[in-house]
Amino acid sequence: LFIGQSAKSNTSIAYAARGKCKSAYGYIWSYKKMDIINKISVEEKIVLRIKELFDIKKVKKGQILHEANSKCKELSLVISGELDVIKYNFDGKEQLISVLGKNEMFGGPLVFSEAYYPANIIAEKDSEIIEISKEKIMKLFIEEEFMLFFLKELGNKIIKLSQTIDYLSDNSIELRLLKYLKLQYVQQNTKIITLNMSKARIAKEIGTVREVVSRTFKKLENKGIIRNLSNNKIEILIKEYF
Repeated sequence: LFIGQSAKSNTSIAYAARGKCKSAYGYIWSYKKMDIINKISVEEKIVLRIKELFDIKKVKKGQILHEANSKCKELSLVISGELDVIKYNFDGKEQLISVLGKNEMFGGPLVFSEAYYPANIIAEKDSEIIEISKEKIMKLFIEEEFMLFFLKELGNKIIKLSQTIDYLSDNSIELRLLKYLKLQYVQQNTKIITLNMSKARIAKEIGTVREVVSRTFKKLENKGIIRNLSNNKIEILIKEYF
């Protein structure tokens, strides 16, 4: 069973540890594993459980995990590494739609609608993935914690897609970059922003190339809006823009 907070769940855990209670997949938590999982978040507990139940697939950097227009047959969970969701326009220009990191799911709505991937899923780094069939997902839905985890991930995907649409709605790269920096400013809640992506990655995020992003950072600095402190840190000077 997934590890919840209720008395009923705790009783189930106790029985499971003594070998008297099994999940739908027959997995039993040991006392040692219980000590470990009590110290981590609910999401990490769920991922730990899934790792025990399913095989891990290794994907090399640059490898295409799923091609655009191929049928989605499984829900995927990123165990480690990083994947890019990429589309190409008619000119062959690459557009980064999303970045998938550790403990993120993808393909959830597609697998239930028997739809096709709208974009390419490509490994940005060597990665480890778990893929779960629709039938096995339905069994996991018995566990409330997994269902909440699944729904939370769907919500996160909608938010990220909305942000991407917001970036691309502006033709001005300067406005796109300002929107990106505003999001970092709000999330980090400090005028000293740490850039968690390289300029090349930021360029993909906002639909341009590295050279343009570098020039735009310099342009914003010349205008007195920001100050570059280092390769990955900037200071917000005019908060009205954010």
